[in-house]
Amino acid sequence: MPVIPLLTEAKGAFGAVAAVMAETFMLLPRMAAAVPNTPDVLDTSRYAGPFQAIFFNPAAQPDIPNSYDKQVFRPGTAASKPRIEFDPLQIQNLDIQAKDLITQSLNGLTWRIAAIHAKKTGILVADLNLIG
Repeated sequence: MPVIPLLTEAKGAFGAVAAVMAETFMLLPRMAAAVPNTPDVLDTSRYAGPFQAIFFNPAAQPDIPNSYDKQVFRPGTAASKPRIEFDPLQIQNLDIQAKDLITQSLNGLTWRIAAIHAKKTGILVADLNLIG
């Protein structure tokens, strides 16, 4: 049974939040297939395993005007912007990259990592797309 790196051991404010909010995910590394225009395949050169992260799924604010014609009302839409945040020092054995899949242990949902970027504090943020 693999050891799950715990975010509760993270330092500072992020560690305090992680102690309450962190949940377990399973990393499924992916890479581009050898044949163009085919689905990604499992990347066996990287470790697939569990890790802990904080999951966010806030509603986005619509960023469109009501209408160009002031007499016509066009309602905006709010779309979700799901993401996870994790401390890279707590998951040193994992190489998390864009296009990887992660499975949420809590509910079994699978997400594709769309992009990864760092906050000023060094915490990594991975933007997610729901797969199923």
